[in-house]
Amino acid sequence: MISVLTTDAENLFVTLSAKDFNRQIKVITRVEEGNSTAKFMKAGADHLISPIEIASERIVSIVTTGSDYYNFLEFT
Repeated sequence: MISVLTTDAENLFVTLSAKDFNRQIKVITRVEEGNSTAKFMKAGADHLISPIEIASERIVSIVTTGSDYYNFLEFT
C-alpha cells in the first residue's frame, strides 16, 4: 500500500489502519517531518519517502558534482 497524503498524521493513521487490518501488507509512505520517522517505524511502515530529503540530496549532488546525478538516473 502506498500512502502519500498531505500530513504525517494522515499517513500515520493510514499506516496504522493498514497494519491493523493485515500485518503482512507492505506499506510505503510519505513522511514530512524528520521527527516523525520513529512513529512510522513503530506503526509498521516498511519504507519511508521524504520529499525534503530527496530534494536536499539532489541539491547537494548539483553543488558538489556540478551536474544533476538524480536527473541522470531518471532517464537510464
